[in-house]
Amino acid sequence: MMMAGHRLIVPAIADYEVRRELERVGRRQGLAQLDAFTTARADRYLALSDQALRLAAQLWGQARNAGITNR
Repeated sequence: MMMAGHRLIVPAIADYEVRRELERVGRRQGLAQLDAFTTARADRYLALSDQALRLAAQLWGQARNAGITNR
């Protein structure tokens, strides 16, 4: 996608999810690659506020209650 000119942004929550699994399985190289990717450009990592996380949790709960899943 980047070769096609698209900009990729890694939200903090996605970084957390990937990072915790890499930590769990001891993939040091994977952690280094994740760090390199997210720091390669100043605008590549999207920090999240507590307010954004609370809204995300609320929307996730509403979607699940409506029968919408990610699978």
